[in-house]
Amino acid sequence: MMTRLHLPDDAAWLPKEWAHLVPYHGAENMMGGVQRRAMTMHSEGEERNCRKGHGWLPEYVNDIDIPYTAMWCGACGYWAQMISMRKAARSLKGGAIVGNGASANKAGQRNIQIMLIGEADARDFTRGKMRRAWVLAEIMDAHRIPWRARATWGPGASRNRAAWLRSGVHGHQHSPAPYEDHTDPGRLNVDALFREARRQQRSRHA
Repeated sequence: MMTRLHLPDDAAWLPKEWAHLVPYHGAENMMGGVQRRAMTMHSEGEERNCRKGHGWLPEYVNDIDIPYTAMWCGACGYWAQMISMRKAARSLKGGAIVGNGASANKAGQRNIQIMLIGEADARDFTRGKMRRAWVLAEIMDAHRIPWRARATWGPGASRNRAAWLRSGVHGHQHSPAPYEDHTDPGRLNVDALFREARRQQRSRHA
């Protein structure tokens, strides 16, 4: 018997039965203002093979002071959360695109940063099982993130301010900044990700 079917609106933390909680205590506030509610997908920081636990990884990214909001391995279904979903994660290091030189981390109402782990690249990720993708669906719905994404992913994706500030799902690419000129998670098959997350969510709530 499930104890909880849906995340409450605007929930800050995933329930402990959904994710390992490894809190980072230096999170900053979002800037607000721009009515942007977005999710940013990353694929860096892991050797890519599923380790059926991954417990070292959230501790590591917290220690080096560049935590994500959460991380997810589709191969085994592992989820961990480090940052309140109402706060700014720090995995986008540059790209001043909001007022007063604040970085891309803080733009708008939400920028929930999810690190995809457990596979060699994002295309392989969405060809795999995507276990517990329903958690992603719950996050998006609770934070009113539109189920839409950029048409182009990878190196060809736009880095301009208007594209970044659009609500929806983004890859790790933003206004050019020193040492932040790479893109990930490659050409993610967002349609496949959305379909599977919704399918699992509907099945879980049936």
